[in-house]
Parts: sequence; structure tokens; C-alpha cells
Amino acid sequence: TAFDEVVWTNATHGYIVVLIAILHDTEYEPYETIHFELQPHSKRLIDWQADGPPEITISIQDEAPGVAEFANINYIVSEADDLALVVLNRVNGAVGDMSAKVETRISDTTAVLNEDYDFEFSVVTWADGDDLPKAVAVPILNDIVYEAPDKIIKLYIEELTHRDMRGSERQETTVTIEDDGDAGSLGFS
Repeated sequence: TAFDEVVWTNATHGYIVVLIAILHDTEYEPYETIHFELQPHSKRLIDWQADGPPEITISIQDEAPGVAEFANINYIVSEADDLALVVLNRVNGAVGDMSAKVETRISDTTAVLNEDYDFEFSVVTWADGDDLPKAVAVPILNDIVYEAPDKIIKLYIEELTHRDMRGSERQETTVTIEDDGDAGSLGFS
């Protein structure tokens, strides 16, 4: 904290204008306050006279940080594909750094980890001012076993930088893994 002291010489009257620069930072803070208190000089108490409140509070409100959401509610891939690319968007603002954890919801996933896919979580980040889409790569594992019905992986957004960055829409998505038909067929003649 830095203190600047303003000293009037005897018989000086008038107003002092103080300019306060508010600097942009990369951390989203919904509300910030700066409090100033005017105090008399310790050796010149007789010269002290205030016309108004000797305290000033400045409130600063950041613009909307934006929210993280999946671009689609469903992605369909073949088990022959190497990856499912799942896209996240930052919408309705871009103030402050943002990170969001994309995680598998095992209880709603029918695909088997390390048999059908190889993904547990990934962290997506946006810098202050960045609202470009980000992709998460979900590795898909191929096998030669026919699987019906199709397998699904349920992903959801978790652990955001700030609670104001959680959206109300598209907070989860489904990756559907379709069988690629490479198991062959069995027939009798």
C-alpha cells in the first residue's frame, strides 16, 4: 500500500482534485471496493477543515465474465475414429481468466474406460478477453467385438474459476460411440 501526502502551506485554500486510475486486471471479481479516508496532518491540526465526508468509497463492478458451455449436446463418432473432439464455448462475456474442468460422469456412461475410450478429465482455459471455442480430445479405442446398443460417454463441466462462470444451459454432453462393423458376420449356407 502506498500513501501520498498532500501538504498545504499556511493560508492556502481551495480544492484538490485527485485522479485515480482504475487498472484492468485479469481476475474476475464481481465487486471491488477502494476506501479512502482523509486525515489531518499530525502537526497542523488547526489548518484542518473538511466540507463534507472525510471518507470516500469507490465501487468497481466487472463486466460479465461469460459462461462455459458445450457447443453441442451430442457428438457421434465411430469406434474406428481415433478421437471425439468435444467443443466448449465461452459465451456472454470474456472478462477475466477462466478455466473449466470437463469430466466423465461414470454413473451415466455405458462405454468402458480403457476398453472403449481413454479419458477421465481435461481442463480448458481461456485468457482474459478470449472467447474463442476450445476443443477437448476424447481418445476412442477400437476393438473387433460387435457392440449393440451403441456405447455412450457422458461429459459435464465442473470446477469453474468462479461460480458466476457456470451457465444454465449445455452443462453436459453425450459422446455416442457407434460400432464400426469390423467384427464381421457369421452365416450358414
